[in-house]
Amino acid sequence: MPRSSPKILSKAEKKDRYLLAKYNLTLKQYRQMEFEQQGRCKICFRLPKEGGLPLRVDHDHGPSKRVRGLLCYRCNHRLLGRGLEDAFLHQQAALYLLDTFDGRLL
Repeated sequence: MPRSSPKILSKAEKKDRYLLAKYNLTLKQYRQMEFEQQGRCKICFRLPKEGGLPLRVDHDHGPSKRVRGLLCYRCNHRLLGRGLEDAFLHQQAALYLLDTFDGRLL
């Protein structure tokens, strides 16, 4: 009995399978989110660089696995990566950056 050769998947089909397996998200849903965000990162509003990395799916690593939005590499991996998803910590960091304290004036 001849074996059928495996189907060669298109880039879109591969992405769809990956999104479904990892985030339970379809490529159609990803593209809808991308459209609603006007192709921009949901945090910093930057457009991905042409030929650069696409927007990444950001999701809750807790039990809900909620997909929060699409983020650029910088915001997804450097701002929220490494387990730094604590909203309080980010609020404190924002207050720190907005503070006018200057140690040179002591």
